[in-house]
Amino acid sequence: MSYNYDTHSSSSLVSTQHIKKKLKTGIDQHSILAIESECGLLIHKKPKIQTIISSNDRYEQIFELYSNDHKEICLDGILRFCQDIAIQPDSYEILLFCFLCQAQQMYSLTRKEFLHGLKALGIHIDHPHDLRKALIDYQILSNEKNFYSWTYQFGLIDGQRSLTTRNALSLWRIFFTKRKNELIVLNNWLNYLENIINSEVPQQINIDAWEMFPDFAEFIQLNGYESYDATQAWPSLFDQFVEYQKKIKLFTF
Repeated sequence: MSYNYDTHSSSSLVSTQHIKKKLKTGIDQHSILAIESECGLLIHKKPKIQTIISSNDRYEQIFELYSNDHKEICLDGILRFCQDIAIQPDSYEILLFCFLCQAQQMYSLTRKEFLHGLKALGIHIDHPHDLRKALIDYQILSNEKNFYSWTYQFGLIDGQRSLTTRNALSLWRIFFTKRKNELIVLNNWLNYLENIINSEVPQQINIDAWEMFPDFAEFIQLNGYESYDATQAWPSLFDQFVEYQKKIKLFTF
């Protein structure tokens, strides 16, 4: 979902203090009751189903619950959506949902995108818990490469052709949330970019570096830094990272 945020501030996908504050205070009880009454979707307690409604109609109701203009869901609606399904907005599950929606920009979902995402989950929704469970249990493995490639495009802002390093850091952290214990090199890589982000590291991550990172991480995981060959067709940023890691090892031992 795409907020148009300043990439040099602390309000990234990962660091969203203003968002988390709004999650706690953004909607009062009277508003909740009014929405529940109008749309028939109970937010904070399991409803007693009195009528049978089709999944498509239910999806439309859910969209209207979070949209202010019947066209798209903007920041406030997205925050309420995240609150109601009890998932943080800067989480893997929300990034996954945006992928299922095929969202074009962060922190904004059109009607078409939102309904597409709900249909992709393939469930009937009677309660927000149904959405939460579907996202947590969703198996993306067969489509993970497409998910990863889409994430790069999703992070581009205002016509950018390359990701800012800060946005790339945030998205890498979120995307690899469930594999961070498997990819030992991941923490080293992210720390490297973060610690020297204002010095020799480029302020942008091009698409080649993004697309090749999973293969690079797997290679280092299996073979170690000493087996890395800088004459191969790796991005120069990886060359710099490996050289840095070798220097650390020399000073450590």
